[in-house]
Amino acid sequence: VVLVLDPKATPFSRIWCCFEEGVVTLAARGHLASYRRSRSGDGVFGRSALQELVARDGADGRRQPLMLDIATTHPSTGNAEMLTEGLTKREANIEPLLPGRGWSKKSRREGSFPVGVVQSCLDIDVREASASEEVDKTRIL
Repeated sequence: VVLVLDPKATPFSRIWCCFEEGVVTLAARGHLASYRRSRSGDGVFGRSALQELVARDGADGRRQPLMLDIATTHPSTGNAEMLTEGLTKREANIEPLLPGRGWSKKSRREGSFPVGVVQSCLDIDVREASASEEVDKTRIL
């Protein structure tokens, strides 16, 4: 999943975006890994339906977790910048040949990510996020 941010981190001001980002983050860390099926095995109920949807932890034949990458443009240069969860393919290919080099390249690549965008993300209060339908906000929170 790629989260594209403007300098104000606008997606974090929308409750559905916050929800989706939260689901990816929780699933990637295994916090939504368990789910239950109905006794007949034909469906799931309530929060279990959400867990079924996002259970991506690689366990029990489930799909691998989604990864969350964050992209923006640098305010001074206009260059695309990206924070990746893990190494890029190129960085991963270098790592076995020159241990530590892939991670070093990742560190240098991400070093130019605008700190102001990161700060905007840290200042988010999900409770203040907006929704087109107030009931959506209530249910998500």
